[in-house]
Formats: sequence, C-alpha cells, structure tokens
Amino acid sequence: MATYKSIAYDQVLGNPSAMVLLQTSSVTDGDGDLTFTGLSSDYKEYMITHLNYKSQNDGAGLAIQGTTDGTNYNIAMTTTHFSAYHLEDDSATSLAYNTSGDQAQGAAFNPLTRNVGSGDDEGTCGYIHIFDPSNTTFVKHYLARSQAYAANDNSYDNFSAGYFNTTSAITAIQFQPSTGDMEAGTFKLYGVN
Repeated sequence: MATYKSIAYDQVLGNPSAMVLLQTSSVTDGDGDLTFTGLSSDYKEYMITHLNYKSQNDGAGLAIQGTTDGTNYNIAMTTTHFSAYHLEDDSATSLAYNTSGDQAQGAAFNPLTRNVGSGDDEGTCGYIHIFDPSNTTFVKHYLARSQAYAANDNSYDNFSAGYFNTTSAITAIQFQPSTGDMEAGTFKLYGVN
C-alpha cells in the first residue's frame, strides 16, 4: 500500500495540456501599458496572470480594457468589484463592495486591483479569465482575482467580474495602472483547452 511518504512528487497532476502558454511579457520601469494581441477562436477561454506587478505610484491599481478593432480600447463594460483586507498590525479588517471598481456600461479601463504598494516588498499577483472572446453572438464575460500588498501595509484580496458588452470579437486586452506608469511585473497569456 502506498503511503504519503512514498508518493513521487514529480508526477503531473491533472491535464498538463489544459493550459497552453502563448506569451510572456515583462513590464519595465516607465511602461504606460501592456497589450496582449492575438486573441482568436483557437481557444474558448484565455487566462492572463500578473506576477509581482507594481506601478511607479504608491497606491495605484491595475486596470483592463479590450478592443475589437486593435486600436480603440473602449468597449462598454458592466462590472463589479469587492475586496477583503487585513491590516498588517491587526488593527482593522473589512469585506466590502467597491463602488469605485465597477461600471454600468462604462467604457473606461476597469480596476482589477486597488491601492497596490510600490515599495520594494510590495506589489500584486493575480489572474483574469476571459471567456470566448472571439464569439460573435454573445457578450464576453470575465472574472479576476488578485492579492495585493497594499500601500497602507495591508493585505487586499480583490475580486472583479463582469462582461464586455459587445458581440464583436475581442482581438486584444490592454492593462494600465490607474495612475502613473508601470514599474515591474511579469504577465503570462494562456489558452485554455
């Protein structure tokens, strides 16, 4: 009988071909945005991760928007955003809906994270799933989650979801900080089978 100690830790769990890495991009200090192009009908779902991201401005968030023509990032979106936080000194906690993180058919860049710190040990990691962006019949849904070491020394767990209100194919997704420029981070685009 196998025991816990005898399990080989080099075994692949799940389906190794379920996620296909399509592109990796690193942010350099002073970048104003980061764009992933080439969303196509090859995959019904795409996932983009952001790892150790931070902007130049302390307290800035990370936001997204899409395009159907490769130029204009202004698709009408309906979104929602809530977050939980816990201060590092244990003086306060919260679970709250963030009205500043939602839109009702707005075309602005929509926040995924908020109040991210820019210190050496601060930043955020997370992911966004975009469902069937090449579909030309239905709107395009997304959901996102991120964890941030915030500018005011707390831990933020951010949740965002919504839809791009277009039946045209979304061909690219762009990320921008809510203020200032990007400073560091690695972004990865996956196609999901």
